[in-house]
Amino acid sequence: MRNVWKKVCACILCATMVVGVKVPSTSKQDMINVTAEDDHDGEFTYQKKTYQYKNIDSSKISIVRIKEQGGEVTVPSTVTIGGKKKTVTRIDGPFADYQTYTAISLPSTVTEVSYSAFAFCVINKLKLSDNLEKIGEWVFWGADIKQISCASKKLKEVGGYIFCDAKSPDIAVLGDWLVRYNVPSDVKTIDLTSSKLSGVTKAVNYVFNFDEHVTDLKIGNNNALLKTNYYWNGCQHNIKNVYLNGKLVKCTGANETVPKIIKDNYDFFDWGYFNAEYTKQKAKYVLESLGLTYYGPNYKYLGSLSPKVEYNVCKKVHDYIVKNYTYDTSANGSFGKVFNCHTVTKCAFDAMMYAYLVECAGVDAETVDSQELIPISAKEKEELLKKDPSKVTPDGKYKYGKWGNHRWNVVKIGGKLYYIDTTNDRTNHMYCLFLFSNDTTDYGTDMWGGGHIDEFPIYSNYSNDKWNKLTITFQNRSNALKKPNCSKIHGDINKDYYCRGGDDEMLGAFLCVGSTIRNKCLQSKDGYVSLTDSEFKTINSSTSGNKTITLAKKENGKIKLLFDPSACDVNFDGAVDICDLVCIAQRLGDPLKK
Repeated sequence: MRNVWKKVCACILCATMVVGVKVPSTSKQDMINVTAEDDHDGEFTYQKKTYQYKNIDSSKISIVRIKEQGGEVTVPSTVTIGGKKKTVTRIDGPFADYQTYTAISLPSTVTEVSYSAFAFCVINKLKLSDNLEKIGEWVFWGADIKQISCASKKLKEVGGYIFCDAKSPDIAVLGDWLVRYNVPSDVKTIDLTSSKLSGVTKAVNYVFNFDEHVTDLKIGNNNALLKTNYYWNGCQHNIKNVYLNGKLVKCTGANETVPKIIKDNYDFFDWGYFNAEYTKQKAKYVLESLGLTYYGPNYKYLGSLSPKVEYNVCKKVHDYIVKNYTYDTSANGSFGKVFNCHTVTKCAFDAMMYAYLVECAGVDAETVDSQELIPISAKEKEELLKKDPSKVTPDGKYKYGKWGNHRWNVVKIGGKLYYIDTTNDRTNHMYCLFLFSNDTTDYGTDMWGGGHIDEFPIYSNYSNDKWNKLTITFQNRSNALKKPNCSKIHGDINKDYYCRGGDDEMLGAFLCVGSTIRNKCLQSKDGYVSLTDSEFKTINSSTSGNKTITLAKKENGKIKLLFDPSACDVNFDGAVDICDLVCIAQRLGDPLKK
């Protein structure tokens, strides 16, 4: 009635608005009157269907709507209006919205289908133009289309949400675009090798949307659909099992990396169940190749191993990472990407790999960042939160100061915390930063031109989201931004803040004194010891090689030790003997060499 009333009003106000229209057909019904309305410029009838159209220019029109429902519709490619032939090049909303048809076929002259043209329609078979170039947003919103096809090779632009809330089809490919992939609740596999997807080279954003009921992914040699922006809210993280050309992808050796197609698209697989499972598999092979026992991430009995075993784990994993990975500041991604794809790393990935591996071997470990924290007042906090919230810690107590741009590790051996820096030990071909302390970071200025790189140590701050926690299994997030209580420097016998040359000489000399003197020194709690004059002379006449080493001096009537007896148990076996000298000799070597 609305359209009829508008036609009557138009005739009364202006008779000139009534014109003749001729379409390419011999039927008398193809000759009709055209009436102007708000959203269209006129109407024509073709094959017993009334079409409303809008002029694009003098030779082109768009179809706005079909007035009659039902049956099969073949949209004409051209019509003659007012004696001029015009080409149908666009389908506008609301062309067929909320209507039901057996079939609709668009002519090859149509290059664009615009906003919501088929919203909430019901169509058994829809054939789009073979020359389609653009599809607007929400075009098939809420639609129920049993079969849709488009052979266009010219389709360059597809709008968002085009099948939002649609009932069917489950899979829709238009040209070389995947525009819909519905996953029923009883389906657990995404099959990207399906013949329906063989010609797909691209997809609309978030075309895939599924939850944890989907666990398997089948892929071939085409990586076109392995892009994170095609998957809603990171839903690809739910995938646990990946089948490449029909074969389950799994790690089978310590030196193995993922297949090339996964390696080239690892951002897609990262931070999800597949990455977590493959990382566990490889960690098991790596640790076993080092002669270590694999317990797995989230090991419940951290701290239950003997200190000697914990030390052995820490050193073997340290040497593995130092020897097998090459430093490159351009490395990016995650430690899973480095561990499972290649051997190019940087400090952040060194630290995360190290923490993951030693925890899988039963030793408590976390990562540490070099980040200065400066206390702030409530007023300063309020001002900073307004200006730049990223400069304030989550608890609001500090602002971030100097950023050292470095990450390393803290481990627990025998209940005590120590730092380990594989990156700098690799760079400097030494073990100086293996089991060091806060005193090393504060006072150890003999390396790297008088400055120490590991400044302002705080526990790394990782997020608590599901996927981050699945990947970063080693970090105790309650420690975030706190300073580790690392108070011991392991193997620093001569008390210069490092375990390096000179420590072996003192240990060698100490082992040469009698057991009575050794026991007295080992029982010292404050650095002083009670010795007879004869014992004092003996402890300072001991030699290491051809060199006489002074181990004590008299100070204010007392005998002060010039070395740290508690650092002499280098191998953590509870005794100080020749085995410790062998152990420290190994620590003075180059970890990059066998």
